[in-house]
Amino acid sequence: MVTIRNLTEEQAYRLYFILEDRINWLKTDSGVGNDYITEMRNIQDKIYESLPEEKQEDISREWVLVDAEGQNLGRLSSEIATVILGKHKPGFTPGVDMGDYVVVVNAEKIEVTGKKLDDKIYYRDTKHQGGLKKVTLRNQLEKFPERVIEHAVRGMLPHNRLGRKLRKKLKVYAGPEHPHKAQQPKPISEVLP
Repeated sequence: MVTIRNLTEEQAYRLYFILEDRINWLKTDSGVGNDYITEMRNIQDKIYESLPEEKQEDISREWVLVDAEGQNLGRLSSEIATVILGKHKPGFTPGVDMGDYVVVVNAEKIEVTGKKLDDKIYYRDTKHQGGLKKVTLRNQLEKFPERVIEHAVRGMLPHNRLGRKLRKKLKVYAGPEHPHKAQQPKPISEVLP
């Protein structure tokens, strides 16, 4: 006799989705009682609980090096967000911290298209009356080039506790030097296909 514990992972997934289809089909049939559907849901829950879950200590975290020189701001930021979220890994699970650390160098040499250097404006508020501050992209790149990439990547991460935790994995530096040589970061071309 086959029990839920004897099922392989592939068989468990297959059975889970077969039950899902069967439950949806039974809901449309008015002659079936709710007890039968509830029993099938309980079996489905047991199958789901038996599936292996990737634990935080099992997730391998790597360090990735990104050279921003001559790169487009938006395209580079989306690649960085993908690596930080861990979407490039085969076991990606939404809502779980699976991503890698990212070190960005040459942030001051990032490029944008069109007239964004003068038209794009970053706003912040001092929380005082009339305290709205505006900074153009050109001025921000001159004073704090790291903040430009950090702001772009922050908008592409989840806006919740997980996103705040993931933002700490991004290390941005204006010049070509960084203090993370001991972690032996890989180039992003090796990590993303």
